Amino acid sequence: MSTNTTNNGYYPITGIKDGHGPLPGQVPLRLEVDELVTNPKYALQLDLLYQAMKIFQEMPYSDKLSYFQVAGIHGLPHIPWDSPEAGLYRRQYCEHGTPLFATWHRPYMALVEQRLYEIMIGTVIPKYPAEYQEVLKEQAAQFRLPYWDWAVKKKRQDKDGKEVMIYDVPLIVQAPEVEVSSPMTPHSGPIVIIDNPFYTFKAKGEMGEYGIVPQEVDDKPYTATPTDRAQATSRWPGNPSKNEADLENFLGPFGWQNNDLVGQAIGNHNWSKPKKFKVFPDPPTVPEAVHRLLSEDYFNTYTRFVTTQRPMENEDPKLWLSLEGIHKNIDRILSIWQTLHEDKWFEEEPVHDKDGKIIRYVHPTDPLQPFRRDEEGHIYDSNASRNHLDFGYTYPELQRWKYDNDQDYKASIIAAVDRLYQPDPETFVALANEDVIINVAFEKFALRGLPFVVNVLLQGKVIGSVVNFSSKLDAKTQGEGGCENCHQQQQSGYMVAGQVFATRALASIVRDTENKELDALSREEIADYLKKHLDYEVVKYSGNIVPKEQMPSLEVFPIVGRRKVKRVPKKGEIQGAILKDGITALPGIGPEKVAWLEAEWNTDGTISVRDPEANSASDWKIKPVGWEAYVRLFPVEE
Repeated sequence: MSTNTTNNGYYPITGIKDGHGPLPGQVPLRLEVDELVTNPKYALQLDLLYQAMKIFQEMPYSDKLSYFQVAGIHGLPHIPWDSPEAGLYRRQYCEHGTPLFATWHRPYMALVEQRLYEIMIGTVIPKYPAEYQEVLKEQAAQFRLPYWDWAVKKKRQDKDGKEVMIYDVPLIVQAPEVEVSSPMTPHSGPIVIIDNPFYTFKAKGEMGEYGIVPQEVDDKPYTATPTDRAQATSRWPGNPSKNEADLENFLGPFGWQNNDLVGQAIGNHNWSKPKKFKVFPDPPTVPEAVHRLLSEDYFNTYTRFVTTQRPMENEDPKLWLSLEGIHKNIDRILSIWQTLHEDKWFEEEPVHDKDGKIIRYVHPTDPLQPFRRDEEGHIYDSNASRNHLDFGYTYPELQRWKYDNDQDYKASIIAAVDRLYQPDPETFVALANEDVIINVAFEKFALRGLPFVVNVLLQGKVIGSVVNFSSKLDAKTQGEGGCENCHQQQQSGYMVAGQVFATRALASIVRDTENKELDALSREEIADYLKKHLDYEVVKYSGNIVPKEQMPSLEVFPIVGRRKVKRVPKKGEIQGAILKDGITALPGIGPEKVAWLEAEWNTDGTISVRDPEANSASDWKIKPVGWEAYVRLFPVEE
């Protein structure tokens, strides 16, 4: 594998070709990052990773293979990478808002993975005594870039030393310093302390020297974060206020999140201190989002799986939940979905403006700039990057070599998804009746590009949020160019959308004996309740509320569907299928009682459901199998 650019000056991205086997088709795994950090089996890989990343970040910024330039491919500064162009570069590269979004990230992550491996082999390991180099090379060959599965709770210790399961950022980013082995005395263990390269990236000088300008978050004076003066990445951006106003007040609804409520805003930055919000006790969760995203029947086309575009009038609104909405962990989720839908791909897909007019077409042969796939400089396209195995890695759920046939293999994937992302089983029971989703759609650049959040409210309480990540384009163009894709989307009134899952919140209202606004989860009662109590608010990053009349493109409305489940009889049970009528097929159990059923997950991925008021014979075992079509809960004019 080449560790440098070719004679043509291009850098081919091939992935790591070492470490394959011994079984046919076997390739090393990209591990969940906490597994890499905590499992002694991977201690040498972690050691090499810390050292390689530190060297990567310290490379001269003029080197296109430096961390600074490779990271800049995804954003700022706007300069060409591995391309003959010079000077300003307005195109930028990332394909946000198009069906190319997911496939673009695949060679990009392979590039980062490949660079780290090259540094391990070419710079880190040669410093060690010869007798240690072979084992280090073997470990490096097994290294693959770890991923962060933010949708799964992590094992941590509370202040009393008790083990707890909570949502948390990876361990690898939490310590400002880490220990690594010394090339001089590797047998003595980790004795050298270095700055943790994953804790922060420290630039050589202020970011403004590289064309990065202050990022505006409101139209009012002194509401731009001074990113131009920053020298390191941080969870605490400089305060924009001339009067040094309290950071918590500035950040408003974008403060630190209780990650148990992380479904409120999947992509929120954890920037500040805790801030209390009025929320229902059972808001939607990120595992729900991931579970839906990976369900075999929920997104049955590639385009629906990856796009955030608002569907046209005659399209199924369920496609609004998208891969782009859960930006991190992209490639793994895409790889799992592709394995479950091997025959699903795209050909020619239109991109529409807010009025449904086609502004461009995308194809699987469109170039995924700026990633070169060979020494001649040919650019990757979606077809060439379709199979993640071609890049020499896979994920823990995707180990085909362990199974005799595809049926068992796919069954193992589905079981793994259920095991990792199983929501509260009561949610699935409720979904067997009416599953309610609140669709939120808006122009991406509705506020001239200022970022904002749409909070969805029931009875004045937040049940979830949809976040619009954008920035003012006139600010971007002051520096080293701008994003051509963003300018085009702004000019066309480009629409994006997200979803808030309301079923859990509605079930908690039914359970609330003091709240008599909703007595049952029947479609009619839900519709009446939402007509009275569904509301929303638009909030800028500064915390200021946006008057609704300033957001004419914004649409917030509920859709409803029914989750299909099937009966898995147990010995001694009354036979009968739970299909079309959901829970109503169970003796004496109707939609009005679903909120009081007891339910728990079984190890085989099924759910045991029982009526606590009945005897032990009221135990049913069900297995979720997919979603039916969703429709608007009530007409648009209402």
